[in-house]
Amino acid sequence: MIIRIGLISREKLAAATALAAELEAAVAGGHISRADELAPKLLEVAEEEGQTTLSDEAWREFNRRVRIDKSHYQANYLLPPEDCARLREKATGPEFRAFRDVLRIAVSNGSSLLQLPLAD
Repeated sequence: MIIRIGLISREKLAAATALAAELEAAVAGGHISRADELAPKLLEVAEEEGQTTLSDEAWREFNRRVRIDKSHYQANYLLPPEDCARLREKATGPEFRAFRDVLRIAVSNGSSLLQLPLAD
């Protein structure tokens, strides 16, 4: 699995939030074919600037680091810009360089962060 990372502008946040909710419901309900339809649509809403990927291992390590200080943290499909600012300090090491850059952009322009697990 890989994790696609992208930026969602304020202007597209409502559309992304609706798609993310629908995707979450499809996954929770076991409707995998519907989830497979929604994931590309959610990626289309992301800005072209600031897209990267993380390996499954790196993403899990990042979430482990975050949960050291915030045990109730959930890696939702969309993270608000204020969370990006707090989480950026956990993305240390060379494997997180591009991810840190995306977090920096999200903080600077008020974008939300898309985290979308996909089969590789």
